[in-house]
Amino acid sequence: MIVVFFICFFAIIALIIAILLLSVLKIDIEKLVINNINHKIKFNLESNIQIWLLNRLKILNIKITDETLKKLNINEKMKQLDIKKIESTMLSPKETITLIKKLNIKLGKIDLKIALGTVNVILTSMLTVIISTILSFILAKTVKEYKKSKYYYNIQPNYNGKNIVNLDLNCIIEFKIVHIIYIIYILIKRKRVDKNERASNRRTYDYSYE
Repeated sequence: MIVVFFICFFAIIALIIAILLLSVLKIDIEKLVINNINHKIKFNLESNIQIWLLNRLKILNIKITDETLKKLNINEKMKQLDIKKIESTMLSPKETITLIKKLNIKLGKIDLKIALGTVNVILTSMLTVIISTILSFILAKTVKEYKKSKYYYNIQPNYNGKNIVNLDLNCIIEFKIVHIIYIIYILIKRKRVDKNERASNRRTYDYSYE
């Protein structure tokens, strides 16, 4: 009886692992609106966090909206964070870029419209060019097969001499679960190494007084 129990237990664990390794995490942003046109910042979010088995069968869907974020009280929790502790564990820019590459992020689709303006005409033009260039680079790295109907963005400069941002985004971002697990493993391993190094440094410091 015990043997059967353990066989069933390990079979279930193996099945869960197989599902995770073969699954894709999708962040489906149905609507993200950010603007300050009426001199008041407007934030509207409708999105879903989904897990798809073999990118065909949806096995999990979590709805996230701006109301959800308010209920989670994100702003208050952010204020309680220990900034110094976070800074001490932050990755370097080079390490961060390396890990992002390992995530192998894919864009399932994107529909982005941005209207922006500043009090400085030259700055507005520069920002428009910079954002367009960054988006072109992101599309080149995250899209396997470009289709105009699925990938669209429009960056519109506003030269009325006011600081204006109006962003409207609809997109799907995809990650393979196996890549996320690998990144988590790397971060945990790095944390252990840093912890051991700090402990070693403290011992060396203590011995200097002998």
